[in-house]
Amino acid sequence: MGNLTFDEILTLRELLNDFLLQSKISEHSTEFIGGNVQIMIANMPNIRSILQKVETRINTPSMVL
Repeated sequence: MGNLTFDEILTLRELLNDFLLQSKISEHSTEFIGGNVQIMIANMPNIRSILQKVETRINTPSMVL
């Protein structure tokens, strides 16, 4: 299970901020938002590996003490 690097966290933060901004601009147009997110992801070469790490962390159960 890989941990996110600081740069990866900043990239993910940037993507989420852009997504939130787009969703505020076009609340009624999900196709527009979806298209922009695809473009943003395509323009960030390391976003796929970041999202895979996030997905792995979400799907990995934590140890309960």
